[in-house]
Amino acid sequence: NICKYLGLPTTCNGLLGISNVAALFKTWSEHPAVALHYNSQIQIRDMNPLNHLVRLPEDYSELLNTVSLFTCPNSDREDSRNPTMCLTCGEMLCSQTYCCQTEINKILVGACTYHSHTCGAGAGIFLRVRECEILLLASPNRGCFLAPPYLDDYGEPDQGLRRGNPLHLSEEKS
Repeated sequence: NICKYLGLPTTCNGLLGISNVAALFKTWSEHPAVALHYNSQIQIRDMNPLNHLVRLPEDYSELLNTVSLFTCPNSDREDSRNPTMCLTCGEMLCSQTYCCQTEINKILVGACTYHSHTCGAGAGIFLRVRECEILLLASPNRGCFLAPPYLDDYGEPDQGLRRGNPLHLSEEKS
């Protein structure tokens, strides 16, 4: 781990914690080259707090139970029951269907892409609940799937819920 090698904290919170960022900013702002460009009377009083993802339940079956009655808000068809949770705000969306498409700059996009545009400034992280996989979106046409933070008793993810083993939130992956 390069952070450990450099003597830096090895967690995101440790690296980007308010005290570390404030100390780094103070060091940077006191550099003579920077001081020439900025008025010394300007003071930064408070930094924005770090964002956090929504808290997920320990047991994946709890999450499945909460979405068991999910239906698309725009359609009552059976094929539109594909709940996807925004991990930034916790909102439940209908995904990978045509029923919830919306236009952004005259381009038709799905519910998750539209939500990532409004909630995450174009970037989004979602949990596709019935498929047990993470969806990362970076723009209207860029995204990928990742293994979920839920693992079975053998320490393996069950993307697609094919094996049917009980899944629990992994502390390492969450």
